[in-house]
Amino acid sequence: MKKAMLAAADSVESIMAEAVLQHLGFKIIRAKNGTEAAIRANIESLALILMEAGMCGRDGKPTIAALRANSKTKAIPTLAIAEKNSAPLSEQEYRALGYDGWVIKPVSVAQVRKLIEPRQTSES
Repeated sequence: MKKAMLAAADSVESIMAEAVLQHLGFKIIRAKNGTEAAIRANIESLALILMEAGMCGRDGKPTIAALRANSKTKAIPTLAIAEKNSAPLSEQEYRALGYDGWVIKPVSVAQVRKLIEPRQTSES
């Protein structure tokens, strides 16, 4: 079974995101902050990382930079989770940071599927 890491603080939204990933066939690996996410990503064999952009501890910006700088994690597709009430960055800004895309809280199956299906098709 393919694995996805959900790097997010415990909340109703993270429970919903976990359910979405499970619905899409992923086994979930949890990380509560960016430091833990970078460590776990280096250890686990991940197909996807879904990461809250504004986590406590090391947040998304330094975490995505660390993931992209590491030869073991740089190719893992990584999606940012953005707050619904904050102005999300543009696609170019997310990509410049190193993300492959983003989803808005609450995370839905349709949002994640739209971003991962083209990648899965091209990898087949």
